[in-house]
Amino acid sequence: VLFLTTLNVVISIYAIVSIAGTLVTTVGTLVLIGWQLNILESIAMSIAVGLSVDFAVHYGVAYRLCPEPLRGDRTRYAIKHMGPAITMAAVTTFIAGTMMMPSRILAYYQLGTFLMLIMFYSWLFANFFFLPVCYLFGPQRNFAQIKLPKSLDCYSVEGIIRHSTSDADADDESGDNLCDGKTMSELLLLETEQNEEDA
Repeated sequence: VLFLTTLNVVISIYAIVSIAGTLVTTVGTLVLIGWQLNILESIAMSIAVGLSVDFAVHYGVAYRLCPEPLRGDRTRYAIKHMGPAITMAAVTTFIAGTMMMPSRILAYYQLGTFLMLIMFYSWLFANFFFLPVCYLFGPQRNFAQIKLPKSLDCYSVEGIIRHSTSDADADDESGDNLCDGKTMSELLLLETEQNEEDA
């Protein structure tokens, strides 16, 4: 998911390591507190992947979209623009987990424990692993950046931003909106046909 949103190999690798750290730490903690692998625990583990991705994805996209070329500036930009929202998301989900703790139903108690752990570790790894690694070794300028073909520019994050901030009046008058309503496969087919005609 992160690679598709940033199209940057290095950011994706750092995020994958951060997410793996979150998962390993959460599962390790659950084993230490005596959880055994049953149906509920298996469902919680599959949900863990989705919940642990969010914070690294948001920081990675913010890092990538920073207009500054240097890694230190990009990391500060990501913290400034996404840090408060990520922290509040972690806090509110953690509180939701604490509200389940007084329950006498085992499933609710375990779900509350799981939510609190996954939010804590996910926030911890995103802020104290992913961001420091990006600050020290993150890509600068366009390093490891994958470029989309021009016909797919409207599907990239930069293309969407460029189209939304460009001269909207000119687009409205010409009827030429974002990707002209074409799907990604239709645009790829058109570009392939144009390349064949040029050759």
